[in-house]
Amino acid sequence: VRVQSDVTMEDETISFAALHLGDHNIVGGARTFVNDETYDRSRTELMDVFTRSAVSETIRLLDEHFTDHSYSLWHLFRDEQRGILDMLLDESLQEIETSIRQIYERHYPVMKAIEGMRMTLPPYFSMVLEFVLNNDIRAALERDELDIDELMDLVEKAQRWPVKIDRSMLNFLASQRLDSLVQYWSEHSREIEPLQILAGALKAFAGLALDPDLWKAQIVYFQVGKRIVEDVRTKAEAGDDRAREWLTLFDDIGSHLRVKIE
Repeated sequence: VRVQSDVTMEDETISFAALHLGDHNIVGGARTFVNDETYDRSRTELMDVFTRSAVSETIRLLDEHFTDHSYSLWHLFRDEQRGILDMLLDESLQEIETSIRQIYERHYPVMKAIEGMRMTLPPYFSMVLEFVLNNDIRAALERDELDIDELMDLVEKAQRWPVKIDRSMLNFLASQRLDSLVQYWSEHSREIEPLQILAGALKAFAGLALDPDLWKAQIVYFQVGKRIVEDVRTKAEAGDDRAREWLTLFDDIGSHLRVKIE
């Protein structure tokens, strides 16, 4: 690889090798490129022992070829260390989530049986439920399209089981989702579906005892209400069923937002 300094504009061609031993264990080396012959010899020797799964021999050859230019994760600056560890932690979290979800799916009937007998759920089952439910609620709130039926099903499970909801994280996601929903509704304020989704989301947030930031939603609700609610009310009084449904949803949303339009 050719490396150039942004400060001095000095450049150098570097040959390097790195070996990930699992988890945070990374060893490697970097040195000034000598010539093609030296590079090819080093690469051939390293790949030969690596493909034979001779880990200790691979490490020995790294030390031999790069001498005092061998490095590990701890030689990096803190930001680079954090970046690599974040990547490794993401992989670990995916493995952990897969394992815990398999336990959840395999033993959920047993959990339901324990609940049906009004027995205390063992702590290890509570931990599994808590992990899965929090992850599923987070994923539901982060999806591009909010599925209200899915979210309400998760609310029912969270209310059913003695688990602790991560309200700090979910409040943040709920606030973001609420802002996007009211923004979309303000652009399609006379349509029923945006109101239905917004009302369903607020009902779900209340069911989870979440406390999202309401100020933007309150402002938009008030502005839209002042602009069109009288017109919709006139249509409802004239027998328009969709206008009646719109008003019912509008009032329901207002009660959740603690805003009332006279």
